[in-house]
Amino acid sequence: MAPDRGFGWAYFPATGDWRLHTGLDLPGHPGDPVLAAAAGTVAAVAEDPLWGFSVTLDHGAGWQTRYRGMAAAAVTPGQAVRPGDRLGNLAPAVKAMEAGDGPHLHFELLRGGRPVDPAAALGEPAP
Repeated sequence: MAPDRGFGWAYFPATGDWRLHTGLDLPGHPGDPVLAAAAGTVAAVAEDPLWGFSVTLDHGAGWQTRYRGMAAAAVTPGQAVRPGDRLGNLAPAVKAMEAGDGPHLHFELLRGGRPVDPAAALGEPAP
């Protein structure tokens, strides 16, 4: 099971070095549904050989969320989503620097295109 890794500098055994971890790693099981955290519009859907599928949602006012580590995406760019809508399903594992961590969702919060600690942002207005 993946570690419950948070935002900040972290050591990654797969790369043997320290890197900025730009989101939260939430452990899960292959095939688990990945759900939208907040209402928004699908800004991007991408397939990457290291991350699997990722979905970026635009929530307005400069806020975005990004979901990485999916086996497939269930949404398309321009689509409106509500909280709890299924974005895709969790992949068995990713090949990125978190490869040894097992199945997990890498969840990012961005403001103005820059990563923000999702836990620290809880005191700010919701996206």
